[in-house]
Amino acid sequence: DVSFQVLFQGRPLRSADVVATYVGFKPDGAWCYATSTDAEGRAVVRPSQAGTWILRVKTVRPAAADHREEYDVVSYTATLALEVLP
Repeated sequence: DVSFQVLFQGRPLRSADVVATYVGFKPDGAWCYATSTDAEGRAVVRPSQAGTWILRVKTVRPAAADHREEYDVVSYTATLALEVLP
């Protein structure tokens, strides 16, 4: 298992969706693992095989009041690539 904590602006990101896949998983563009962060921003991913894994976390926040005429939300995405050894 790979345990990690997700921070957003220095604070734990709660209830965030975390998706993961390994390079070579088919179909392309699909994710083979999904979980979410707990109240402290912690999550665990259990890689099913060795190889290069990509993890993604995304959060969406309302736009600042002075920008709402231009856009409604701001989206932030973080990715992590790591090698899982056999």
